Amino acid sequence: MWRKGRLSGLDKRRNLARVAVMEPLCAWLRAGNIWYDPRLELVRTDADEDMQGSSAPGTLAVIARACIRPGTVVARIPCVSLLCVPYCALFKLPLCKKALKICKPSLCLALCVLYEQLLGSSSRFDKYLRHCSPVSLPSTDGAWEDDSFFAYTEAWHRLKRRQHAYQEGLDYPGTCRMELHDFWQAWAQPILGQALTHTPRFDEFLSAFSIVSSRAFIIDLFHGLCLVPVADLFNHSAPNNVQVESESEVCMQCGSATHIFCNQRPCDVHLGQVEIRCTATIEEGDEVMNSYGDLGNAELLCQYGFSLPFKTGWDRCSWDIRVPYERRLVASLLCVPESILCEDLTKLEPVEKSEFQLRHMEDGIAPCYEDQGAVYDMAPLSHPHDRLCPLFVDGHGRASWPLWRLCLCSNTKICHVDEILRDPMLPEWERLWSSTHDPRVDARITAACTVMQRLCGYRLEQLYVNSHEKDVSQALESDGHYVRRSIVYHALQDMDMLRACWTRYAPPSG
Repeated sequence: MWRKGRLSGLDKRRNLARVAVMEPLCAWLRAGNIWYDPRLELVRTDADEDMQGSSAPGTLAVIARACIRPGTVVARIPCVSLLCVPYCALFKLPLCKKALKICKPSLCLALCVLYEQLLGSSSRFDKYLRHCSPVSLPSTDGAWEDDSFFAYTEAWHRLKRRQHAYQEGLDYPGTCRMELHDFWQAWAQPILGQALTHTPRFDEFLSAFSIVSSRAFIIDLFHGLCLVPVADLFNHSAPNNVQVESESEVCMQCGSATHIFCNQRPCDVHLGQVEIRCTATIEEGDEVMNSYGDLGNAELLCQYGFSLPFKTGWDRCSWDIRVPYERRLVASLLCVPESILCEDLTKLEPVEKSEFQLRHMEDGIAPCYEDQGAVYDMAPLSHPHDRLCPLFVDGHGRASWPLWRLCLCSNTKICHVDEILRDPMLPEWERLWSSTHDPRVDARITAACTVMQRLCGYRLEQLYVNSHEKDVSQALESDGHYVRRSIVYHALQDMDMLRACWTRYAPPSG
């Protein structure tokens, strides 16, 4: 989870109401030959009203006791100490091996985590898992659906898209509640029925899944998705000051880092280790921060249950035209035939201009493309999600290239993507807009800007925060719960992006 990246020294830790992490976890780490630099301190956070946007009270964090220089290895975790499917006793069951080949790794690992939890003190991961607190996720906690601020945000839309994608067999990142329930009935219950004498509850599986979603990451092809002790204690920041390193090429039979093929069991070989290395100077009192990847706040909210209090270069307000109701809505608001939305809209991105933008992109923010005084302020497709949903508004309120070019064919007889690309006037319209940024410069540009505003305006009207800004302070301060704060932050970010886009395509005042 995200926390403030800087504490004001060891003598000023009142800003991080905390206590030393419980000794059983430290003892378990030592017993597993898991080493971390003595200049690091593992702490548990407590509730603190001054820590707006911080990680949840009761979670763990890592603080530097002294200055640590870049390049320093601050932790080493033997691979044998990883909690992963191959090292779980359930993996011996043929049905579990079959599930791993068919189902998502996150679901299989969640099943193994639940099994280890149910074993209690009989599990070698018991003392570790006692410190892995479940988190509230929109896919596991039904209370999110009742939150007015959450409704119609980008994260809310992505949850709906995940369910549609799961039902239709489409590609979309993440997991929906329906998929979790289907896995529980089809795989988890039969597998656990072979390994346990009692039947666990679905809500217990959801809690285990939330731990996996918020903590696990891929180490290599053999171990796959893992819970990595110590590494999963670092909270998220951009930029980060540490990174996780491991051998990518390992034996697929045993997981060894010393060869790539054998017939040995994991316990008979050298399995290597995971290292955590500093990428920047960490001053005394700083929190040690990892990066969870190139994720906008919508995805952070869906996968990890929190959002940053500020926008990132990966934030989007997007429309997925593979979803029927979104496709119909976009066609209606943009005044384009629905059939054109069924084509490959990524082809509408100009190669030369977008490649320039991507080459000069920093932290997900691509610069404008400039040519002979014209400033082309459209957003390139810079993230894998953009390829799935090429119609979007970015964190600066810029329309994506495909969205802008689609707006240019509003109320015309153009019915195919290739017709847009072949239109000899396309370069001239884009040059006119990019030279003046005045919707009045040409009738076609006027129409494009009008439908762009209409699209953003419709989404804005759906956001609760857009008409209830007076409720924001109360929502942030009423109970101080980090989930509530994260939802409100995300809603405000969506509103800011959409308002910025609406203003960008409005006629100049005066």
